[in-house]
Amino acid sequence: MVNIEYLIRLFAIVLGVIVIITPVRLVMRQSGRPKGRATGKAAGTRNWLGVLLMTIGFVTVGFLLWKPIPLPVSEPIMLLITLVGTVFYFPGVGLYLWGLSVLGSQFGVSGLLGAELYQGHELVKTGPYAHMRHPMYAGVLLAAVGATLIFRTWAMLVF
Repeated sequence: MVNIEYLIRLFAIVLGVIVIITPVRLVMRQSGRPKGRATGKAAGTRNWLGVLLMTIGFVTVGFLLWKPIPLPVSEPIMLLITLVGTVFYFPGVGLYLWGLSVLGSQFGVSGLLGAELYQGHELVKTGPYAHMRHPMYAGVLLAAVGATLIFRTWAMLVF
């Protein structure tokens, strides 16, 4: 018999890898694109190498913290926790990827210290952006809650 929790985790890992690789690839693809307006203290510091290094650091910390959170509950309760996690995780990843795909060439890296736009940047008002201001952030938050319930590791709790 196939273990449903194993399959959910396997599928979640595959989607997680896609979620980590996709923005790095987008930033790398746009690295030669003419810059537009920049704001904040960190303006001019965003590049594909920085995004790649931050991603490597993120994955490294996740690997080091990939230790199970001890939960002394029965197997049926563990399965229920995993299933509840799927209700958050998979729609969250879907919302994130939908937002990313609608942004397309408008996608760029920004942070608390600044943002850079590309020439010809336009405000996106379609897809999930027609309904909420930050669907990618909302998707990441939903996916993080779901991942914590699915994997039950310290890495997911910290992230």
